[in-house]
Amino acid sequence: METDKITPNAPLLALLAAVAAVVGATPYLFFIDTLWVLPLVAIGAAATLWAKARKLRTNATSEPIPGEWITATWSLVAYAAMISFSLIYYAIVYWLMRLVIYLLGLVNLQLDISWAETTGLAVSVFFAITLYAVSLITAAELPRRLYPRLAGIRSPYYALWLTNRKWILLAVIAGIAALLIMISLNLHQWYWIFACSAVLFYTGFPIAQSGEKREQRRNQGLKATRLLVDACGWSMAPLEASGDPEVDPFTDEIDFIARRNGDSLLVEVVAAEVDWKVASGLQTAARILEEKLATQPSGSTRLRPLLILVSDKIDASISRFADIEEFDVAHVPQALVKKVLDAKEDATRLTSLARELMPVVGASHA
Repeated sequence: METDKITPNAPLLALLAAVAAVVGATPYLFFIDTLWVLPLVAIGAAATLWAKARKLRTNATSEPIPGEWITATWSLVAYAAMISFSLIYYAIVYWLMRLVIYLLGLVNLQLDISWAETTGLAVSVFFAITLYAVSLITAAELPRRLYPRLAGIRSPYYALWLTNRKWILLAVIAGIAALLIMISLNLHQWYWIFACSAVLFYTGFPIAQSGEKREQRRNQGLKATRLLVDACGWSMAPLEASGDPEVDPFTDEIDFIARRNGDSLLVEVVAAEVDWKVASGLQTAARILEEKLATQPSGSTRLRPLLILVSDKIDASISRFADIEEFDVAHVPQALVKKVLDAKEDATRLTSLARELMPVVGASHA
């Protein structure tokens, strides 16, 4: 495994985002006879991913393998295909207008039937543009997923590809086949367009969901650990960027600083199975921040690094590192996260869980 940090491949991210946007948006644009808009759709997606990738600061040490790129790209197709869901509004408005035209005809007020199609199309275009914007916002998270912030961790698409590559390839083939059939047979009716988009969406959305699960686990784990730390009497605050290029790259992974009775904890929460390198990185960050604080008028402040692992088990290398370096590690089993969150309003229960799961936090260090 590589040990040096890598830079996100912004050109490839932009290219694949453009491809995914074109594939997903084609059915709808084919329906309204505006395929000439596809280059604009591609440029919008590419520019969004390019900008996001260029701004991303990551400690990833492994470049995604081809399977990860394929899996991630098809997950973007699902979001782009949502554009065609605006056809639901087209159908609703179209038939409502047909009803209105019919009722007006009963009182001798004639209205051309084309008004139904024009009104339905206008409404669907509005929602299509809105859904395209939503797809760009969602796609912007892809660089962060492909290039995780923690060193040594692969993207969620890596394991998905290794265990389900046949199904993923089948999903890609099915989606492309549906698109080609629609175009080659010139199936312009809205229900055929919707059916093709549904194939694209439902073959890609499960992949997209799996990519979000790790983030959901981490967010839940972070909420639970903050509750536990708070129950031990610590006040918490986010670590603000210092603007120092020699310091900030080491502190990107810090979640918050906790303070109590003159003690300070530099806390990093990890909802994954990692090795000792993560603990070493946190220890380095604490030392660098201590050195910076020592040069400020407020005087020196000792920062005690604390790694909180929200996972089913702890890697043996972390335990060895903690013993050798006298480094604090707290373990919150994934199965107990929900119990902690459910105890949010029960201070007694929460304090009991905090003492059980985080003895190093509950103890007062001189």
